[in-house]
Amino acid sequence: REAEGLNITEDKRITTVTWSLNKLLRADLENDIRQAFKDTCRQTMVSLSNYINEYSFLFYRLIMSLRTSTFTRLPDGSVDLQQRTGINVERILPEGFQNTTAIRTFPPPIVRQCLEAEGADQQFSKLFDDSELRILHALYFGSRGSNAIALHPFLSALTSDIPKENDWQEIVEPFLMRLALARYMINFKNIWSNKKLFGTMLTRAITVLLRVHLAPRLEADRRTRIAEARNKRRNDRPQIQRNTPIPRNEIIVIGKSHNARRRLIRDEEKRRQTYLRKAQERPEDEAKFRAKADRCQLRINTYIDVLINEKAQAQTTVATTEPTLLQLQADIAAASDVNPIAEQQLQAMEDEQENERVSTGDIPRRRIK
Repeated sequence: REAEGLNITEDKRITTVTWSLNKLLRADLENDIRQAFKDTCRQTMVSLSNYINEYSFLFYRLIMSLRTSTFTRLPDGSVDLQQRTGINVERILPEGFQNTTAIRTFPPPIVRQCLEAEGADQQFSKLFDDSELRILHALYFGSRGSNAIALHPFLSALTSDIPKENDWQEIVEPFLMRLALARYMINFKNIWSNKKLFGTMLTRAITVLLRVHLAPRLEADRRTRIAEARNKRRNDRPQIQRNTPIPRNEIIVIGKSHNARRRLIRDEEKRRQTYLRKAQERPEDEAKFRAKADRCQLRINTYIDVLINEKAQAQTTVATTEPTLLQLQADIAAASDVNPIAEQQLQAMEDEQENERVSTGDIPRRRIK
């Protein structure tokens, strides 16, 4: 195809898998080098997680500032964010309705005059698109200052009261932050890409308003039943108790297959080794992982003890039942001399034992001859 001048590129399907980092390192590396590589990767992942958390918190502060504030246009044409109280919730609720939530007012709407300027509507519609999210990153986590970044009036009004706190260039590499930001923007776009979220919230709001206005008594009874059911579930929920003794009476090991018993102990040993390795790699949490490893060892010892006791009990049961059967045969043989019915019972019992030996292949050598 290349000889014919056709520039055709085949689409290759790319998939991702999770893989242990230990299997990617060379086996002949020294432990210090391996540990340094692991520490570097771990510190990088922690720094990226901190960056995403800080960026999410910054974005959350920008969004939550619109609950009690709105955009207004000043006489000089600039846009400012001013405090304003929205509509009270009680205005749309019936009289006597008990509002058990912490919401008392709605967010204030944007002033229409603020969008009448030329290009203001388009700027407002692009407030939280990809380009503005990158500007937020450059403004608070980049190396350049706010004076070198061109902000449109709405974003400038939102970020005017939030100063830059840390220099993230010294903590995380810039290209790593860009990779993490790209994933964050994809997730953000996927959440708000369709109108289902808005439609669901508005539908629920209209449904609740119709209930409280048209059937207030039924709505009050429904809320009471929901609260009682929630409290009942909370009270009936079993309390998880930590560091309690292992209930030996509730454990049955002998009923499992041979491979199931091996997996039971092998998995506990693998978890124990994992906790011991984490205790060495993370000295600050050594006590926690040591306690978990000791708990795994306690479970292993419990499984082994229970299995030994169950085997001993099973052997004792077999040993006590076999003499009883032999004694029954002896009693019947003694009674067969004087009782024909007993003789028939003894003959039937011997035939049954003979058939069982034949079916299992346990036939004496003298009978084979």
